[in-house]
Amino acid sequence: MTWCCPKCMEPLIQQDKIFRCEQNHQYDQARQGYLNLLLANQKNSRNPGDSDTMIDARKAFLRAGFYAPLVETLQYVVRTNVNKSAGCQLLDLGCGEGYYLEKIAASLGGSAVAYGVDISKPAVRRAAVAGKQLQANCDGLALRYAVASTFAVPLEDNSIDIALNVFAPFDEQEALRVLRSDGVLVRVSPAERHLFQLKEKLYADVRLHEKPLALEGFSIRTEQRLQFLIKLPNAAAIESLLAMTPLAWHGDPEARIALVGSGELSVEADFYIQILAPKEVCEQ
Repeated sequence: MTWCCPKCMEPLIQQDKIFRCEQNHQYDQARQGYLNLLLANQKNSRNPGDSDTMIDARKAFLRAGFYAPLVETLQYVVRTNVNKSAGCQLLDLGCGEGYYLEKIAASLGGSAVAYGVDISKPAVRRAAVAGKQLQANCDGLALRYAVASTFAVPLEDNSIDIALNVFAPFDEQEALRVLRSDGVLVRVSPAERHLFQLKEKLYADVRLHEKPLALEGFSIRTEQRLQFLIKLPNAAAIESLLAMTPLAWHGDPEARIALVGSGELSVEADFYIQILAPKEVCEQ
């Protein structure tokens, strides 16, 4: 499998650093190894997606291991839902800087081909750089990244075994289109008390997260709730967590300053992890 042209959805053929379809639409591979397959009419701003500040904060926070229990759970979930011994095709819908996709693909023992798409070019650039380093140390592992919309995924129909989505917006019909008939979507959403202690420092009235709505065309095969306590040991860790979420610009500004100045904080992580399958498969 290869990337598809976002204009005509024909497969892209690689010739050195150039990817071209039969309609002669052409895309240059960046020196970091990713493709920019985001069309101008798919952008909602000049520089869509997360900013450099948010991406750097998320990279620092995630790679410090604060969400390790979530990663370990996702690795187990994916391994138990892989129907092949080799050549598993993974897709991360909203891959960010690549942390989750790297960890999950590597846990399959180098047998996976992993695709990551995100609308943020700075995020994908960082993911591609980190992916190159990982592939150098993991024989057989293939990580492929593209700046692209999760509402118009540049991949073939029925080509993905497991799609992953962690918090990012995406189109469920696109997920259905790219999944194989026996494929599954692993979806992570914030549960009611996610980051509760952080929010109660910033807001006078804390609203709990609502349970995620059902996705059209999918049935829930399994669902679990994962809760654990994160101990943030210093101001830098608190600042990274704040900066990687919308909480960075919401809430009382003075409360944010005081929160970072407190030096340490324990906060709840609370997630729903759903395994979803195409509805027609579940009804057979």
